[in-house]
Amino acid sequence: MNILVLNGSPKGELSVTLQYVAYLQKTFSRHTFKIEHIAQRIKRLERDEAAFDATLADVRAADLVLWATPVYYFLVPGQVKRFIELVDERGAVEAFAGRYTAVVTTSIHFFDHVAHNYLAGICEDWGMHFYGGHSAEMKDLLKDAGRAQLMRFAEGLFAAVEQAAVTPANYAPVIPHELAYLPGAARTAAELPGLTINPGQEPRPLIIADGLEPVMNIGLEMVDSRHETNWISK
Repeated sequence: MNILVLNGSPKGELSVTLQYVAYLQKTFSRHTFKIEHIAQRIKRLERDEAAFDATLADVRAADLVLWATPVYYFLVPGQVKRFIELVDERGAVEAFAGRYTAVVTTSIHFFDHVAHNYLAGICEDWGMHFYGGHSAEMKDLLKDAGRAQLMRFAEGLFAAVEQAAVTPANYAPVIPHELAYLPGAARTAAELPGLTINPGQEPRPLIIADGLEPVMNIGLEMVDSRHETNWISK
């Protein structure tokens, strides 16, 4: 199996996340791994179309595209997001369509699920088969349990690719819209629509609360004796 690793760490070869890939590479030596440092080389990929096209050629030759990235500020590094933008801007989505993909991240287990969901949505928009992700703590590779968990993930992933397993989509596709802004005629403040109340009638607020009774904090804070209040509890 040809596996293309998209390394999303700006540290390149020094990436902690990449050490998890290196462990898989040594353990599953029957597979061929190729690593593209998309984060560290993002400036070159932006200005050098030949380098970008070479990366696309590696994608087309891969049976599995494995995203390996740390989690920065609840999401993937900005360089990874820029790479994703380049793929869309240059109409290169077809290179990824139909290929299996998964993600390996390292973090302190804080909002790493957001990074996984983000990449899952992108990959599904590109027509890829998203298998899932492995979320590792920074030092899991030094622990027996951490290595065992990584192995179980990899074995399931490789088996799914070899068997052409069905991977159900989790997100609805993004439908592009071409919107044209047409400004209307300028209006004065007096011409703008406002809230109208029937003359002689007091306003009657309607409060919809997620509770059984209008008590506790919301009940105490929202009651105004001047007005009649209707409650709908869900």
